Amino acid sequence: MLDDRPDDAATCLWSLRSYTDDDLQTELLSVKDSISNDRHKGSISDLLNRDRRPLVIVIVLAVLQMACGAGVLEAYAASIMSNTQISSNASAVYLGLVVLLAAVPFALVVDRSGRRPLMIVSCFGTAACHATVAIILWYRDVVGRSWLPLFLSIAGAQFFINIGLMPLLSVVQCEYFPSDTRALADTAVVMAVTITSTFMITTYQPVADALGTSANFVIYSIACLAGGLFCCLFMPETKRKSFAEIQVDFHKTKRPDGKIQKLSDYQEIA
Repeated sequence: MLDDRPDDAATCLWSLRSYTDDDLQTELLSVKDSISNDRHKGSISDLLNRDRRPLVIVIVLAVLQMACGAGVLEAYAASIMSNTQISSNASAVYLGLVVLLAAVPFALVVDRSGRRPLMIVSCFGTAACHATVAIILWYRDVVGRSWLPLFLSIAGAQFFINIGLMPLLSVVQCEYFPSDTRALADTAVVMAVTITSTFMITTYQPVADALGTSANFVIYSIACLAGGLFCCLFMPETKRKSFAEIQVDFHKTKRPDGKIQKLSDYQEIA
């Protein structure tokens, strides 16, 4: 298709996928539309209008990635564990191993379970662990100086963060945007992550001094709960979908007869 040889492209698709005539035409239109989009130089206007919905989703996920307390745990986990029987160095090593081990289930299930369920589990699991940390810190005098409950709760938060909230953002970024606006979207995401991370880290100590360390984890838990609900309501599933199918989901509108546009309708309009 890039060399303007549609007949050869049709022959290749026919031999590789054994399409029916209708499916073959649909796929050829999809490829032609994708090539046309690739040749178009995207602008900020395209990002804010055509790709507004995926942009809002990835910006929310970027903010959530840091609002869940990921950066704070990396910066302050050792100091949080400092009043327990486990040393700061040991806790840092153990938590690092948890982050490493979380990559295994993520790699195994991301293409089986899908992005949306994994993100939802990550959000609600992290919220539960942060709530547990807040309770332990609030009742530290009752729990005593035992390191195990606090460590397991923080380790659980790190695990759930690293099976969804941290790695999935880069995955959906690549899937949501066409090549002409992907760089602009990446820039917006980096800015959102940087600003949120800076805000969360710089406000941790003032909040801890004013309201207690547990208050921070209550905030993180609420943020994760809100993020989980957002994913339930607004995050589309992209597992085993082509780029054209994902774009149709984002730009899905009702026709005058009240029916939802299909992939073929979208490609005919394009």
